[in-house]
Amino acid sequence: MLKLLQQVINGTRAWSMDKHRISIEQINKDCSRLLNRFPDVDLSLITDNLRQKIKNDTPIHNVRMEAYSLVKAACRRVFDLDVHNEQILGALAIYEGNIAEMKTGEGKTITAIFPAFLQALTGKKVHIATVNEYLAFRDSEGMSKVFHMLGLSVGCLRNGMNNEERQSQYACDVTYGTHYEFGFDYLRDHLVNRKEDRVQCGLHFLLLDEADSILIDEARTPLLISSAPGKGSDYLVLIDQKISLLADGDFEFDAMERHVSLTHQGIDRCEQLFGIRNLMNLEHSDTYHKIQQALRARFLMKRDIDYVIRINEQGEQEVVIVDQSTGRLMFGRRYTEGLHQAIEAKERVVVNGQSATLASITLQHFVQLYEKVGGMSGTAVEVESELQEVYGIDVAVIPTHRPIARSDQADLLFFNEETKYRWIMDDIKQRHAKGQPVLVGTPDIRASERLSQMLASENISHHVLNAKNAEKEAAIIREAGMENAVTIATNMAGRGVDIWLGPGVEENGGLHVIGTCRHNSARIDNQLKGRSGRQGSVGSSRFYISLEDDLLVNYYSDDLLDELEESLLPIDRPITQQKYIAAIRNAQRAAELEGFALRASLIEWDKPVQQQRMIYYHMRNDVVDRDSYKELLVSMIDKITVNAVNRNYPSGFSEEPPNWFRLFAELSAIFPSPKGFMLKQLDQLTRRQTIEQISEQLYQRLDEWYEASSIEMDEFVKHASLRAFDRNWIQYLEALNVSKESSFYSVSGSQKVDYERETAQMFEGLLDTIHKEVLTSIWARVDTS
Repeated sequence: MLKLLQQVINGTRAWSMDKHRISIEQINKDCSRLLNRFPDVDLSLITDNLRQKIKNDTPIHNVRMEAYSLVKAACRRVFDLDVHNEQILGALAIYEGNIAEMKTGEGKTITAIFPAFLQALTGKKVHIATVNEYLAFRDSEGMSKVFHMLGLSVGCLRNGMNNEERQSQYACDVTYGTHYEFGFDYLRDHLVNRKEDRVQCGLHFLLLDEADSILIDEARTPLLISSAPGKGSDYLVLIDQKISLLADGDFEFDAMERHVSLTHQGIDRCEQLFGIRNLMNLEHSDTYHKIQQALRARFLMKRDIDYVIRINEQGEQEVVIVDQSTGRLMFGRRYTEGLHQAIEAKERVVVNGQSATLASITLQHFVQLYEKVGGMSGTAVEVESELQEVYGIDVAVIPTHRPIARSDQADLLFFNEETKYRWIMDDIKQRHAKGQPVLVGTPDIRASERLSQMLASENISHHVLNAKNAEKEAAIIREAGMENAVTIATNMAGRGVDIWLGPGVEENGGLHVIGTCRHNSARIDNQLKGRSGRQGSVGSSRFYISLEDDLLVNYYSDDLLDELEESLLPIDRPITQQKYIAAIRNAQRAAELEGFALRASLIEWDKPVQQQRMIYYHMRNDVVDRDSYKELLVSMIDKITVNAVNRNYPSGFSEEPPNWFRLFAELSAIFPSPKGFMLKQLDQLTRRQTIEQISEQLYQRLDEWYEASSIEMDEFVKHASLRAFDRNWIQYLEALNVSKESSFYSVSGSQKVDYERETAQMFEGLLDTIHKEVLTSIWARVDTS
């Protein structure tokens, strides 16, 4: 109840035109005064004045009205249009750190200028993240005239830019780019060996376009930078060949859980196929792991659904992952744990070696690194509770400028896919005959190509938009509102690209949207139908569903399925009873809850790693940024010495002597020296005195070498330290994956506690190993010089 009350106070119900009317009227009044009295004034001079106010400690909130009126005036001059009150309301919501839900065609791109300009006045950089590079480039180009008129610089990140080009883009006041470009640059900045190679200038204000897509849909896949894969093994092809010989009883899989495993019968069969006596023996663990991944590749991962085969720049076929939320190709991404190699073996393309993970971070934790976050979306209210719980961000629903005139027709439910597609074809042909444009949304590439073949057999001209021809996305979507247009699109559906109605289309009913299924998330459905009816124009939508759709197969009520199976309803007609139709939404809610649980679990499991990541990055950055490294070595000596002495001194009030032999052996392994350690009055030394005497001798040797060549020493220490940091961090990330894999699927809460405890111990060991490696390499050089 308290959570609901908080949402009522802070969330969607608190945002209305009436509540903010005074602010909006003041902004409009100030804009009119500026345009009427000073039509030729240089607006950048007013920007300079606002910046000076903020430098003089005027709170940014106190210049908000003046700043927004200035932006509105600039938009009038550049675009010769009047920014609507609803857009200003959305801008006010974003400034407050909310996600403004604004329907398709309501002018989100212009709305973003207002909070971006206001935040840039502080001198801190603004990042505007979009879902694809086309939108980032389009918006940066389209809005740059407004920003330039206001005296602000604008940059845009493009794939393939070098470091120098990226630095120039980040140096701008406002930088557009995809969310993953911002994230990958953050990770790359923590892999550099020179501070001048970093590209970002801090993480201050992040403005997310299509915020729900980025924060929810994309959040399932962590951002990950890997080393270039080497050459793979033909052994994986042999494994796939043998796996293809397994019979149904040899394995069991759950499509909904995306899980497959060998049965006892299957284990026996594999032992025969591979000539292994005991497959489950530890010595065969690598083979067993490869068999498991081959099973996943063959029976769970589907071509043209989970991935596609493309020709790369070298003219070779390669496996490219398809993002299940957006339908886009994820170039450069590879499945981990050997799954990508198993798919390559299955498809008989070049098998690459397993890459080593150099750096990774979940999208959730990356976004939380920004000082302030706001955003926009056409479909955020459905996930407002998750946005609040995970990111602490509320949703503000902004009213449309004109009432929505789209007619959303009732779902049609069928027994099987064949009947469903026949009815879809009839709907398309009927509307195409009268010239009404039709946009058909499909869940994957296979479905889009199936429907394309059906349309081709009827000689109906159409366009197909899926991951295989994403480069034509904007052009295809722009034409989707023209007379007689038939467009088939996967989930990507040209988000961010407006569909304008052609001449005479409105008289024929506007754009008609057909959904060939209900997706696991209602937001995806709303995004699809939201392509029609923009800015109060007419349009319509209808979803066609069958009991064979994945959503219903995995989540529909078993009792209702049994009823329908026993019913005498005609299978070539829609199922019209309301209880069966209503159960579709129940299935969707179940899928949404499962998706939320999975994302929440991923965040929880990554929390301890995120804390460790921040500590590690801080320590590594300290190495990169230093001008002198002697103090760094001294601190490492202190840590190693204290730990070694504590390990070899008796605990508590024990009268036993320290284990001098083990202590000196341990220290000599780290600090190799023919001189050894000379300690006075061993039998009388306290723990503290032992630490002090050992440390002093190590400091003395260090001083001697630094006096000989401090510059050369610093350079050697820097490279030795970075080498130790990077090599051990890579190994640590690999060990974390193994630990998480063994714990993640356990239903026991204690497994997560064990994982946190284990990772904490592993991280302590990581830091200890880094310090030892650095000091060992340094000391070997000190005493041989």
